Amino acid sequence: MYYIMKCPFGPKQAHPAQLTYTPDDVRRLWDTGVKFSTDANARPHKREPPTPVEVKILESGEGALKEMWEAPICLMTKRLLAGLREAGVANIDDYEATLLDLNTGKAHDNYVAFNIVGIVAATDHAKSVYEADIHWFDKLALDESAAREALLFRLKESTFRILVHEKVKDHLQAAGFDTLQFIDPDKLTNQ
Repeated sequence: MYYIMKCPFGPKQAHPAQLTYTPDDVRRLWDTGVKFSTDANARPHKREPPTPVEVKILESGEGALKEMWEAPICLMTKRLLAGLREAGVANIDDYEATLLDLNTGKAHDNYVAFNIVGIVAATDHAKSVYEADIHWFDKLALDESAAREALLFRLKESTFRILVHEKVKDHLQAAGFDTLQFIDPDKLTNQ
């Protein structure tokens, strides 16, 4: 069974800090499932990003630090990355990141920018209600056989969705990652 992995809140359901990120190239995307190139001749936005990747916490008030952000950049704690790797996940490329709190001036270096390499066309189109133009599901049903037991991947029909195998979910929950949500795709509606 597969679940959509999200992290909507910080500890104790706290409202998350709001981030801002200025990419090194405006065409750089972190949620396509495509590996960044090590080829120096590749287009700048397709090459690995310069590190550390700098992300800032807006000066708009208080907010909690989360285990993972999906926007404006894919960012997770090194602790979560270690937990995913302990669960057997091997298709995450990570890049050192600095999270600078503009409210306090403190720099947090316990984060990485991440790129999940791999997309899977796992939507059961006959059972899903999907608006392809905007990557919006009124109802999402998965063809789990298409995932071929992958532990973690992005959904081809909606690449901003991160799906994890129940083995990964169980491992992370047992390891105490209590701010992550694992949503059963059958219960996902209007998203």
